[in-house]
Order: sequence, then structure tokens, then C-alpha cells
Amino acid sequence: MASGDLRNQFYLPPELWLLILTHAAEHQDPLQPYYEPFHSAGCAISSETSVDAVSLKNRHALGLVCKQWRGLIVKQLYQDIRVGRRGAALLATLQRKETHEGHQYGRLVRRMVLPYSSTETRTNHALPALDILRACPQLEVLIRPPTVAWLQLPQFDFTTESPSFPNLKRLDWWHHDYASRSGGINNLGDVLRNAPNLEYLSICDDGRSVPARQKCMQLSHLKVLRVQRVMPMFAQRVCLWDMPSLTHLILGNPYPAASKYLFCGALGPRLRSIELGLHMSFLLRDEVGMIMASCPQLIEINFYALFTAPCRYTRTHTSLQRVGLHLHENLSLACDDHYDSKAREMVEGHLNAFPKDMFPSLADFVMYGEEWIAMLKHPNSPSIEDLIRSQGRSMVVI
Repeated sequence: MASGDLRNQFYLPPELWLLILTHAAEHQDPLQPYYEPFHSAGCAISSETSVDAVSLKNRHALGLVCKQWRGLIVKQLYQDIRVGRRGAALLATLQRKETHEGHQYGRLVRRMVLPYSSTETRTNHALPALDILRACPQLEVLIRPPTVAWLQLPQFDFTTESPSFPNLKRLDWWHHDYASRSGGINNLGDVLRNAPNLEYLSICDDGRSVPARQKCMQLSHLKVLRVQRVMPMFAQRVCLWDMPSLTHLILGNPYPAASKYLFCGALGPRLRSIELGLHMSFLLRDEVGMIMASCPQLIEINFYALFTAPCRYTRTHTSLQRVGLHLHENLSLACDDHYDSKAREMVEGHLNAFPKDMFPSLADFVMYGEEWIAMLKHPNSPSIEDLIRSQGRSMVVI
């Protein structure tokens, strides 16, 4: 066979190469500006790994193979970046015009991790990080991770400013009380005012301070609010924000119970879905029942089956349609010799907590997580499926 015929036999169109390279480069699902059940636990804002370092290394390696592969992978290569203390080299790269369309690399950036160490204001000089942000006009996801306590803490002695974010869809913000006083890019309120199209907001506090200057915000397009370790005073301020499109609330933990009641009480009537985080505190009281009482229009609720107490709501709830159960392993039960039976007992307790006469619209129990595979293969698993069918409902395994 001629060499030309051999090349044609193994020829793949660019679209397939792009698909192959994309799958090869991605190590974990990237942050998205919309709600995905139980996805927030894997991309917590408590770490700079919100932009996956493994994926960045994979993309860089693929781009070094040949010029053709680099042309295919260039968009994936620059869509996620992390800003360090010295941003001059990164800024020079982002401002280069070497894409096929003749645009700067900065226009390819979609997700950015911006540590507080890169926006410290030791002097009154302009921050290089601001120029980096301005060089990324298509930025959709911005992550402000916490400072690492055992490293040198950044200094914030002067004020700064915030660029506009016309295309920002998601903001993951870990509050830094000292930094917020410098304003601008270090202040949540200033950033929110410059992000008119924000749809997903994740807020985490250090549990010791109250963010300053958080006046009433106009967040017309915000659909998803994720809160974790937010103090009651700040929770009360957030509940006063104008969020007419808000439909999804994710309650992380740990944080004071008073904050949960404030969020559910003030925002409950407009919510369509709620997710409870991965924490043992949800086993201490009937959080699901409290949510049912506060959210009359709720359509979907998602929680971790082994980390949440069964619902004891005793009134009729006519709008609930789906209950999502994640079977994440509970290590406090794993040391027990009867872990499997206890886990199954807790799952059945959740299924029995939603009787047909009290939840007439409930149609589906959605099972999330790989742990369900082992449980449903167990000889006693038919009891779970039969229990769901006996209620006239469907079981969906994802």
C-alpha cells in the first residue's frame, strides 16, 4: 500500500482531533456558571485548585507535540489561568496577538483564579492584576480563594479599583476582611457592582468578620446563590439584595444555624431548588423539614443521604417534584461492622419521609454518586427499588 493511501486510511477530521484532545486534556469538570446538583462540593472555593492544575499541565503538554495540535488546543490552553505574585510575564503573553483569528490570547480566557496575594496593595502603584483582568474581556468565571495562613500574609495598605466584568457569569468569593477595606477588586460589593450579568455567586466567610460596605445590590440576573460559613449579620444583608431571578440556593457548612434560617425565611418563597452541603451538622436537626416549611414553591431538593436527618414535615407540600440523594460515604459510620445495613436503613428512612398523600407531586428519586452502584447490586437492593415503585414513583440513577 502506498504511503499516501496509508495516511488517508488513518486520517481524522479536525473536529474529531479536537474532541479527542479535549477529553485528553480535561482532568475534572470545570466550573460552570449554572447549577449542577452536587457539583459545588468538588470545586470548593477554599482552594486555588478550582482551576485544575492537572488539566493545565495536560493542555500544555499537548500543545508542545506539534504545530497542528497547538492550533487545535490553543483555546483550551488559555481558557483557564491562575495569577501569581509576578504577573508581568502573564500579561505580556495575554496581550500577544497569535491566535488564528488575530486576537490576543487574553480573549480566550474564560476562568481565572485570582489569589489575594496578587492584588495586595503594599504601595500606591497600579496593580498588574488589574491589567491582566482588563486583558481578559471574555472572562466568565472568577475565583478569589482564601489566603494560606502559614504563608506570608499579603498587605493591603492602599486603596485600589475594580475593572468592569461585562461577561462575568460566576463569582466564587472567599471573604478577606483586611483586604476588603482596600476596596476595588478586593471588595465584594465593588466587584458585584461591576458585574451586571452575574448568574452564579458563591460566598464564603472566615466566620469571624462581617464584610464592610455591602449595601443593597442589584443582581438582576443572579440565579444561583451558594453560601458557606456566612455570619448572621452578613446573611441578613444578603437577603436584602435585589435578586429577582434567584431560584437556586446551596447551603454549605459549617456555619451558624441562624444564617440558614435567615436565608430560608427571606428567600424561601421564590426558591425552586435547594441543596444541602456535605457536613455532619445536617444530621443534628430536621433541616429538610425546615426547608419544606419555608419554601412552598420548591420543586427540587438535593442532599447527602448519610449526612442529613430524615424529613419530619407533617403538612402537605404540593410543588415538590424531585428529591436528589447523594450516597457519599460517611466515615463516622464506615468504622461500624454493620455499615451497609445502617446506610440502607438511612436511605429507606429518607424514602419513607415523603409519603404520597403529603407530597402528591413528587415523581422522582434521583440517585447521585458512584456509591449507588455497590448498594444497588447488593442482594437487599430490590427492597429500595420496590419501596420507590410502591409509592408510584420512579428511581433515576445518575
